[in-house]
Amino acid sequence: MAGSQALRLPWTSPVVALLFMLVLMVADAATFRRECHVACVSYHSFKDSLKAVQEECSRDKSCPSIVDFSGNGGMYAVCKPGTEYRKWSKVCVERKRADEL
Repeated sequence: MAGSQALRLPWTSPVVALLFMLVLMVADAATFRRECHVACVSYHSFKDSLKAVQEECSRDKSCPSIVDFSGNGGMYAVCKPGTEYRKWSKVCVERKRADEL
């Protein structure tokens, strides 16, 4: 190696570090299955975006699903553990896969 050039390992690159962090974030996110014309009856943590409630639910092992009231002008919320579900026009739930609960 010439003079002041240091050995640069590929995993020390900022781009590689960023890609690694993104992979970890995706691996940690829950997988949701969307079902429409149904809603959970017990919910909390209203948010302005679907992504925000999905992220909150992904971090909470006891969260079974999220509810999307945007079809009738509402917001998004996190369903409470043990909630019941019922038919509800213009509303959808996104349930976590059973192995992610």
